[in-house]
Amino acid sequence: MAQVAEQVARIPNRQQRQNISGCTEILAGLRFEKDLIRRFLREDMMRGSVIYQDILQQGIFSLIRRLIERRLGKVEPALLEGVRELSPEQLEALGVALLDFSATTDLAAWLDQQQPRAGEVNLIIRQLKRRLGEVEPVLIERVRRLPIVQLEALAEALLDFADMADLVGWLEQVQ
Repeated sequence: MAQVAEQVARIPNRQQRQNISGCTEILAGLRFEKDLIRRFLREDMMRGSVIYQDILQQGIFSLIRRLIERRLGKVEPALLEGVRELSPEQLEALGVALLDFSATTDLAAWLDQQQPRAGEVNLIIRQLKRRLGEVEPVLIERVRRLPIVQLEALAEALLDFADMADLVGWLEQVQ
């Protein structure tokens, strides 16, 4: 485990290091105890991995879905699909907002309020892909998690981006 952790720490690309660290931690969990894994692999490296983010999002979605069904009863599949598409941060916000809901119309209205942001995020991601080519999923996820003010700043900044390093540098600067 020590040798693997040492090799992972040598990977110069931060996103790649985070993804490999996340995969390593998941696979190590099949064989080793959590404490041993944490001694060798830094948890903050895993948090940035696409796999970790996906697992986190799925876990939060599962909890929120159960809370919605308990609070509102059976909900249309289309509404649940809208909930599934939310980021982990949006799911947490929904969990709090859910306390005030009394009908599925409250959930639908809340999801509608989230849509303009989703539209802006999707537009910026399309612009990034057009400007820079294929964008790594971990970078797309980082863009999706940006607050609206930073999304607007990114929309302006991306006009000056020449390559992927500019995007990575910009994201590092704002976070």
